[in-house]
Amino acid sequence: MTPTSLPAELPRIPDYIIHNKKLKYHTRPGISQEDFNKKVRATGVLPERQNDLITVITKNILDVTLEGFVEQYSVLAKCPAFKDFFDSENYLPGCATLIYVDETTVALEIMLKYLLYGPMFDDDSAVTRDNLFDVLEDIDDSTALHHAIRTNLFAGKAGLYGLQWWALWELWLWNRKVTMADFEAARIFINEADSGANQLLKNWLVRDLPRAVRATNRERTREFWERYA
Repeated sequence: MTPTSLPAELPRIPDYIIHNKKLKYHTRPGISQEDFNKKVRATGVLPERQNDLITVITKNILDVTLEGFVEQYSVLAKCPAFKDFFDSENYLPGCATLIYVDETTVALEIMLKYLLYGPMFDDDSAVTRDNLFDVLEDIDDSTALHHAIRTNLFAGKAGLYGLQWWALWELWLWNRKVTMADFEAARIFINEADSGANQLLKNWLVRDLPRAVRATNRERTREFWERYA
């Protein structure tokens, strides 16, 4: 498209939009209408969505700060919840779109890695289930458990059911210490009315997680007697 082929009136940048389907998030342009017009007229072409860079902003629950991840449209469009937005008239390439997601930084990191590398069922893939969740390795047991649960719930709401299954598998194979306080926190969080927990996660809560708590108690009892016997 040459500069002379630009429409006389350029597209209007979208308004602030709240998305209230299963995954709740909101979007807004990152530049003003004036700046968008200047950018388009300077290049002489309307931006294309395939090359569009979008910032996803989430919160870090450890220090309650906002963190942003810049990713291409082509990656984020693999997420069904975001694709609904991209296919609507509320998305305009080139306006530095910001997506605010009410989720933790860790859960979003895991989701973006999943979107980047696909389903990853092949052992030869760059990322497999074993290292998809490696971001949890440097986090204490209780916090890591919370993030793994949140990733399962986040993936379900986003329509990424493969990732939801992998997060549940991670919980089934959980080999870290789980305290009674962790169990109570998980029970309250999962049983919230809008958590979106499916029956498999609820089954894990009432069957597998108490088993992990008992294993932790036995280990701590053994450590106590070994130390003080």
